[in-house]
Amino acid sequence: MAPLRPFPAAAGVGPEASPDSALRPPLTRASRATMIAGFSVFTLLGYAFGKWYMHLGWDLGWRTSQFFFNYQDLGFVKRALVGSLLHPFPALLRADVFLAVSVGFVAAFIAAFGMLLVRAAAGFDHRGRWMLVALCASSPALFLRQGFDLGRFDVLGLLAVLIAISAIGRGRWWLAGLASAVALLAHEAYVVINLPLIAAYAWSSERPEARSIHALGWLLVPPAAVTSILARYGLYEPGLEALTRYFGAAARYLAAKGGAVDVDAIAVLTRGMADNLDFVGRMFWEKKAWLHLPIIVGWGALMTWFFRRFYSVNELRPGLLFYAAFTPLLLSAIASDYYRWVALAVTNFFLVILIEAIRLARRGIAPALPGGALAWVILASAVLGPISNTKSFPLLFALLEQLLPGKISW
Repeated sequence: MAPLRPFPAAAGVGPEASPDSALRPPLTRASRATMIAGFSVFTLLGYAFGKWYMHLGWDLGWRTSQFFFNYQDLGFVKRALVGSLLHPFPALLRADVFLAVSVGFVAAFIAAFGMLLVRAAAGFDHRGRWMLVALCASSPALFLRQGFDLGRFDVLGLLAVLIAISAIGRGRWWLAGLASAVALLAHEAYVVINLPLIAAYAWSSERPEARSIHALGWLLVPPAAVTSILARYGLYEPGLEALTRYFGAAARYLAAKGGAVDVDAIAVLTRGMADNLDFVGRMFWEKKAWLHLPIIVGWGALMTWFFRRFYSVNELRPGLLFYAAFTPLLLSAIASDYYRWVALAVTNFFLVILIEAIRLARRGIAPALPGGALAWVILASAVLGPISNTKSFPLLFALLEQLLPGKISW
């Protein structure tokens, strides 16, 4: 194993130094613009493929219904934060507005992720920083997927993670806890997908108060309270039939959905754990998981190897933060979006790599990415296209179907 590369001794590099003050020059303004443009281009590519693949107009397909979930009419149901904010303004309950709002969410994520990446990239050499940017920009799990799945509220959870990371770094524990609580109101799965990563980041923080009851209380009590309330009241108790009648009488909903109630989409407000398990069993066969799971597991294993190698080449021991990145995979037991969970775990991998790179730079050590063919193979996997929710790589299979018409059932 090659020894770690320390920065040359100089002022501004040490345990408390900002990574932006490390001796390697930070990304220039032009470089930052290029990075953001790259993220945006891959997001647009994912969106364009998603529109073609799902035969969408300007609407968001299945995801449109969640913009109509609201507390005002349905009570304290899950996933209703965004819809509740829009509900008082009937003129905004339109497909084009939902598209604009979704674009705004992803644009905010691109900006926030870019800020973290700029800090992390400052420690790498020229080749390493641009390889890092390229890997993040082109990953099937990151911006390609955000464009493909535009309108899903997972992006709000990722935004909350980035806000919490920044807040913890500044000692604003209350803000980190608030961001997590709000993210849970957008999607309850945040408690499994993202909150463990934030808790692990806080526990491993270099701040002196990181493990104090006061700091951890501010961080964990708000999301714990919201989780408890959602567990008790998050389902629509009158049931699916009543919910279908409600949406069937909502003119703006019907206009946005082409005149019909999307029963499968609204049913998420009525499905309990037993219903979820039954749904997972049915979807395994209906969505041909037996075909797609080996593919996504293989790609996920490649990404896990890269993630573990990053720790090895930087002589880091995997700890709580490393293992917390894998928690989205736990949802495979109760929800059939296996490929989405792999994508979110890999997104966590990238976030942890950025965090650890910043920490290495603060200690005066230049971080490095795994070399050799591994990084290039992962970079080349961009040609597979975005990861879907109920399929592995739909672009791959769509192309195979064009080459071998009628030969592949996927």
